[in-house]
Amino acid sequence: MAERKYERSRADWQVVAIDEAQTEIKETILRGVINKWTYRHLQKQVTGIISQLIEELDSEELKAQCKTALPRFASEIYKKTYNAFAPIPKQILPMILTPPAEWTPEQRERIHVHVMNLPPPDPTVYNQGYAAAMGDERYHTALKRALDEIIAMESKADYESPVNLRNIAEMDVRFQRHLDELHGMRDRSVKLILVPSHANCSKRCQSYQGKIYSLDGTSGTTSDGKQYVPLEEATKNKRDLYTNKAGRSYYNGLFGFNCRHRMREYKPGMRDIPIPKEVVERTRKLEEGQREMERQIRKLKERHVLQKTIGDPTSAKTWHKKNKLVHEYEHYCQRNGLVEERDRLKVLPGENIYKPKSKP
Repeated sequence: MAERKYERSRADWQVVAIDEAQTEIKETILRGVINKWTYRHLQKQVTGIISQLIEELDSEELKAQCKTALPRFASEIYKKTYNAFAPIPKQILPMILTPPAEWTPEQRERIHVHVMNLPPPDPTVYNQGYAAAMGDERYHTALKRALDEIIAMESKADYESPVNLRNIAEMDVRFQRHLDELHGMRDRSVKLILVPSHANCSKRCQSYQGKIYSLDGTSGTTSDGKQYVPLEEATKNKRDLYTNKAGRSYYNGLFGFNCRHRMREYKPGMRDIPIPKEVVERTRKLEEGQREMERQIRKLKERHVLQKTIGDPTSAKTWHKKNKLVHEYEHYCQRNGLVEERDRLKVLPGENIYKPKSKP
């Protein structure tokens, strides 16, 4: 288990920790399978990763979610990894993972000698989405396909819904921040708050921003003539009620899933600066592009880690592709006035990428 490095001053460090643990589980299982570790030893290593993560997390909700979701996630990764990689001798893996067009006659012969007595891979593994492979090339295609599927696998606390554990962590962290702010306001006997507008607002809470709300359930007019309503009209409005396939219900309005709005104690004379609709829509679109680039970078980094683990000679190409995309990401953020979210690019514990952000 690697040393973990988090900036705990960042609100979402627990999101990073969970994401790193998932990649570490994949890498450990893959390494254990190809090196013929005993199942007991491999299970001990994976259990250690999960236990260390749960001990480090602050949120009791996230601890419970990880305790349930990650062992099941590890089991699914193990089954996929074992079925694909366990039958292949470790010394022959790099050759099989080399594109067949680059196999030399000597390599073809060595590959054939090692796999001739193995059962052929399941056709459903290598025919989906690929041209039909023939002969020993089937093993190459099957392994590549399996690696793609392992990289795509994500842990879910609730397999009845598409929400993965990282998304749940982000929602929990931000929801807890909202609760802490709300408790702090009420502890100071604050009656009215302003929810300032921001340009990267989500569609679901756009209509709630820039308004004044009461924390005591009252409606009325401020001393400087502004209207206010109870905060619950924005946070617990029936029109925002969302129920997932598992039957759990949530209010997904203001301060809902991944909402980044903040509260400000209202003082007479304070006013919100309205943001034009077209600016909100443009900023939202830009941030969606940023999030997509971050997901692609994380997946490329994870692919490189797993390729290195199994000796895949194409890992260098993946690393160069990742570097190119990181440069594109930096330029995209600078060009559009966005803050680089470097923590969203981490995939493994000990990977210290916290460097000064470039200024827009």
